[in-house]
Amino acid sequence: MRRATKVYVLITQFIFNMILGGILGAMLGKYQDPEGTSEALYSGIGLILGLFVSMLLLYQFFRNERLTKVDNEENGQSD
Repeated sequence: MRRATKVYVLITQFIFNMILGGILGAMLGKYQDPEGTSEALYSGIGLILGLFVSMLLLYQFFRNERLTKVDNEENGQSD
C-alpha cells in the first residue's frame, strides 16, 4: 500500500508540473504579446520545462529511495 501511494503521488506531481508549466507559459505568452502567436510558443516551452523539472524530481526521488534501501540493507533493517 505504501508503494502504491508513492507511485500515485509521483504520477500526480508529474501531471501537475506539466499542466502548470503549460499554463504559466500561456499566461506569459499572452502577457508578452497579446496580439501575436507567442502564447502557443510559450506554452510549449512551459510544457518542456515542466517535463524537465518532473524528470529531475523523479530522478532525485529514485536516487533517495535507492540510498535508503542500501542503508537499510547495511544496517539489517527491513522496510
